[in-house]
Amino acid sequence: MKKALTVLLVVLTTSVFGIVPQKMSYQAVVRNASNALVANSNIGMQVSILQNSPTGNSVYVERQFPTTNANGLVTIEIGAGTLISGSFSTIDWSTGFYFIKTEVDLNGGADYTIVGTSQILSVPYALHANTASQIPALTQAERDALSPQVGAVIYNKLSNKPNYFDGQLWRHSDGSAAVLTIGLSTIIRIGNNSAAISNNIISDGGIAITERGVCWSTTHNPTIANSKTSDGTSAGSFTSTISGLAPLTTYFVRAYATNSLGVTYANEISFTTFGIGPDIDGDGVPDADDRYPLDPLRA
Repeated sequence: MKKALTVLLVVLTTSVFGIVPQKMSYQAVVRNASNALVANSNIGMQVSILQNSPTGNSVYVERQFPTTNANGLVTIEIGAGTLISGSFSTIDWSTGFYFIKTEVDLNGGADYTIVGTSQILSVPYALHANTASQIPALTQAERDALSPQVGAVIYNKLSNKPNYFDGQLWRHSDGSAAVLTIGLSTIIRIGNNSAAISNNIISDGGIAITERGVCWSTTHNPTIANSKTSDGTSAGSFTSTISGLAPLTTYFVRAYATNSLGVTYANEISFTTFGIGPDIDGDGVPDADDRYPLDPLRA
């Protein structure tokens, strides 16, 4: 009966601003069939890089014979073992998905137990960024028109930085979003003729912001061609104060930020300014007791 073990995969990326070694760090906590730690033991490991699926073709296979520590932890560098097949340095990480399959012999030989596979997500970026000549150089518009797979890498011609796709967003090497991203706005004060709104630019996308603020109109989807504020040029939180509004009027507002690519808008929010409304209290006289709308945000 073959013994079982549990592994914890830890893949570490390396900064692309220095020399990137053709290696990946890998750690496994090794347990036997009784779920006991295999501590201070010599084991045999075979590691394969599979392409496109957990059962795909292997593009690289190596063997190592590491020793677990007192906690059953083993640490290796994939790319530094005895080569069985393939070439780690020539793997084209931009073409499809990649997976790591680990096989282990707890007795230090080659009678392997298949542990399973784990998909590689961020590592291809760090490795592939070391060979920038192989990365397609695109504008952000060209990049955003792609239908990329996880781990795809491009060189952003405008920000002069490599970007990788994490399955949802294009990102820089530090994990920050590679697009200008604006969070939700919140109304913090409403008056008869003014309002204050809290905004947040989550990421500048790696390109300097030239203006930020809010724009507003009495119709949906306002743009900076309507009325706007100008509230600085950096990412982060800021407050916009709108003045000169008409009382008892509904306004639609969007935060915005501009850079050399153009304008990015946040989601639309709306509010209604206060004023003297109809005879709400029924005393026959429209007065201060009939202020409308009744709202805790009233200034």
